[in-house]
Amino acid sequence: MAMLSGGRVNGEARDDGVELRRKVGARRAGTDMSLTGIPLLALAGLTLVGFVTATVLLWSRCGRWRLVVRTLGVLLIEVAVVLSVGLAVNRSEQFYPSWAALAGDTGTQTTTAVAQAGELDDSLASRSTQPWRPASLPQWKLAGAPTMTVPPDYAAASKAPYPVLVVLGPATSVTKPVKGVVTVRLTPTPATTAEALRSLVPDLSRAVRVTAGGWALAAGMDDAALAGDLARSLPAQFRALALVQTSATAFPGALGVTPPGTTVAAVLPAPADRSAQPPTGVTFLTAAAPKAWSTAISWTTRQLSPPLAPPLQLPTGNIK
Repeated sequence: MAMLSGGRVNGEARDDGVELRRKVGARRAGTDMSLTGIPLLALAGLTLVGFVTATVLLWSRCGRWRLVVRTLGVLLIEVAVVLSVGLAVNRSEQFYPSWAALAGDTGTQTTTAVAQAGELDDSLASRSTQPWRPASLPQWKLAGAPTMTVPPDYAAASKAPYPVLVVLGPATSVTKPVKGVVTVRLTPTPATTAEALRSLVPDLSRAVRVTAGGWALAAGMDDAALAGDLARSLPAQFRALALVQTSATAFPGALGVTPPGTTVAAVLPAPADRSAQPPTGVTFLTAAAPKAWSTAISWTTRQLSPPLAPPLQLPTGNIK
């Protein structure tokens, strides 16, 4: 029992010693003069008063050192004035809330925001065009799997997201990669609906590195209604829409009301059709049948923003 009692007493003594050291450390921490505190400001003021008093008292003394003493006194007074005013302004505006901040230690760390890699990035590194089979493909009811084509520099620019061109058309509509744009070609059927294709956006965003919005659409006359419905159902997603038309009189045809916020162009097969006046906000282009799709794709890509630059380095962490 005595040993147990002694153990408790020693344990309590050790605990008391630890607690005492903590209190002493807290008191010492509390005595540190804050950069924005009243004590430092008062000390600066007293220093100013001391320099003024000493300068006045020594102004006519010190013999041949009089000029030196006067010059030194005035300089010290000026320094004290600047210091006092600076401390007062800093206390008010909190430019440097602590000594660490004054020394440049803000407690921040520099990190690089890395763009999320796409699920198909590895396979696209070896070939720029390949079939794409997303999870939502059965619901889209297409004639076949979509074809995805990435620009030549996609693999090299591992941190850059790209704008997207969605093409509703035949296999001959996209014959080569488009610079600075991820192209997805779909071949719709009469059963394909805009409501089902809304999942194209999240599916594609997981598959490759693409921008969140500002995409473009290109479609033939047979898919004009589907393209219009898709653009209207996602009003902030598509900024440009090109339709490959057979004649100007067929426009807008199945497209219906021009999607709000979307720039529209109609590619016409012959210059004679250009006699018709395009509706407001619509551009008429002319191209013979073999070049109609390339003209539509070229126009839509010009409406897109260039690929975003790699993310900037941003400071993170708490400021001390």
